[in-house]
Amino acid sequence: MIEDYYLIMERTPFPGYWLATPHCWLQDAEYKLALNRRHYHECGKVIDRKLILYPEETAMKIVAYLKIGRDYAEYHLLKNI
Repeated sequence: MIEDYYLIMERTPFPGYWLATPHCWLQDAEYKLALNRRHYHECGKVIDRKLILYPEETAMKIVAYLKIGRDYAEYHLLKNI
């Protein structure tokens, strides 16, 4: 079976609409959670150098970490874009 991948979307009070989570926040979460061995985004798929898709378990770990420091933001996982 092919594994599903998810895009982590976030909505903050300003601008108030859903956007892909910025790379800097994803890189910070990957570093703090020790998800990489050599370089960033090892655990995900990079599409057109803009979007990063993660397996569900990894995406949930990243979202849980992001919620700790950014409790004002809402997160949503978009499946298989």
